[in-house]
Amino acid sequence: MKPLALFLWLLPLWLFTACDLQVVGTSGAVSPPDKKVYLYKSDDTFVLYKDNQSFRIHGASGDPRYIRQLAEAGGNCLRVYDTLGLAQVLDTAYRYGIAIIADLPLPKSQHLSFYRDQQQVKAQFHAYRDFVRRHKDHPALLMWMLGNELDFPYKPNYTPFYRAYNDLLAMIHQVDGQHPVATALTNFQRRTITNIRLKIPDLDLLGINTFGLLKDLEQDMADFAWMWDGPYFVSEWNINGYWEVPMTAWGAPIEDAGWKKGEELVERFYQEMPYHDPRFLGSCLFYWGHKQERTETWFNTFTYDGIPTALYEAYEQLNDCSLSYPTAPELKYMLLDSAGSSDYIMLHPGQLYTAHLVFDHPPDSTLQTRWRLLDEDWYSLELDTVVPVFQYDHLLDTAGTKMVRFRAPAHEGPYRLYATLHYPGSIATAVNTPFYVIE
Repeated sequence: MKPLALFLWLLPLWLFTACDLQVVGTSGAVSPPDKKVYLYKSDDTFVLYKDNQSFRIHGASGDPRYIRQLAEAGGNCLRVYDTLGLAQVLDTAYRYGIAIIADLPLPKSQHLSFYRDQQQVKAQFHAYRDFVRRHKDHPALLMWMLGNELDFPYKPNYTPFYRAYNDLLAMIHQVDGQHPVATALTNFQRRTITNIRLKIPDLDLLGINTFGLLKDLEQDMADFAWMWDGPYFVSEWNINGYWEVPMTAWGAPIEDAGWKKGEELVERFYQEMPYHDPRFLGSCLFYWGHKQERTETWFNTFTYDGIPTALYEAYEQLNDCSLSYPTAPELKYMLLDSAGSSDYIMLHPGQLYTAHLVFDHPPDSTLQTRWRLLDEDWYSLELDTVVPVFQYDHLLDTAGTKMVRFRAPAHEGPYRLYATLHYPGSIATAVNTPFYVIE
């Protein structure tokens, strides 16, 4: 690169690096009582304030139908991923003392056909301007999350995306000067943070969605503080993702039993969160509620019918809460005809097989077990739409609390056998085993 071109490329970087974020500080122009929520900076330390009280984010990301349970588990904040029914969400949150991080969903930067269409961009701008005006004064609102995992490329052809994003950001700051604006990134990425610093200098703070790489976040952010020296929080975290664990020979992730996931969650919280970073503002556990994501149990704090899981129990332990529910059954693992998940189980179509559960201590007679036989979810993660996961529960021949006999599906392909267990009124635990039917 020629010297002049290099100078022109680096000039915005030097200018932005030399500027402080728009936060309240020892020399800040805004006095704390003027804002409902604000970031306070003293030396290199950032503190988030809400209603003139320091506010450490210790929350979750997910389904607002479980706000009450979040408060019972000791959380103080919920990130919601869409704008549906936000007025009611805010009212419910306020009743239970929960602050809300409200996502404003945006098309990803790669959807350039959207960002080049001025009519669509203008319609989005006006819709969000009206939306922010309606909700900006609610006492439960903590901040706005402008986009989730959008990706922030450098190439000049993404100029329409950056123009639209900065217009929205400026609008929110103008309409609602009371709440900061963040965006959520996929893991720590130098390229992404650099482009945000260069091209979106008015963004107030970063959210980082990270799972298995959480252990590296504090060091990564420290090493890159010369580029981004502002505040951040962990906007999603949990056990290792399904993309970060051992796989079967056909590419199905091997999922731990519920008790083991609970142990991993507690260990990760205490050993890997970037507590020593003075710019770190807190974290949100993912996923508060229930959703199908590769399996129907991976990240969930509740079962599909609303029973709290071992991950919920672990989250309560993080907050030193008195447990709201009796503990889960002491399930260790599932065996399918004496084989476990890591044995790469191959079955023949139409034949009968037996699966049984292994416990640390024998369960009592009140144990309830729900068995399910489902397709392996290979496709919904690759598409922009949800692909239903087909159920084969009609193939369950004899189901008990500790074992099940089932007939393998007739068609070749990947499947997964699930068992979800709980005592009446207790925490639920779950285990599953992937297998492949080969003709």
